[in-house]
Amino acid sequence: MNSQNRRALYLANIMSPEANSFGVLRLLMATFVLISHSKALGALRATCNKVDASFGIYIFAGPTQQTLLWLMPGVQPVWLSLVASAIVLPVAIVSWIAIEKPALQLNSLITGCAKLRQPSCPLPAT
Repeated sequence: MNSQNRRALYLANIMSPEANSFGVLRLLMATFVLISHSKALGALRATCNKVDASFGIYIFAGPTQQTLLWLMPGVQPVWLSLVASAIVLPVAIVSWIAIEKPALQLNSLITGCAKLRQPSCPLPAT
């Protein structure tokens, strides 16, 4: 099976009504992945290189989704994802700016001090 046939099969699977009610969402996600991995979004790539919110999203997404499920027990998964994303993304960006980036800048200070530090009690030669 060549690459073009595989791609057509993948798109047919995404858009099939038997897949589930998230066929449209899956199509949008596949489109986003294809576009985001292209070179056409240079401005988005430059922004992502300056603000790395990925760890904040990883840390805050789970608790936010669980809290939303507790507050709104009957919420549909699509709405849960949209509301959680609207909450988590700004929090993750603030986390990057206020916590993660300054902590990474301390790394060179800490490793520099560790290199200059002399052991207080040198080990005896064997």
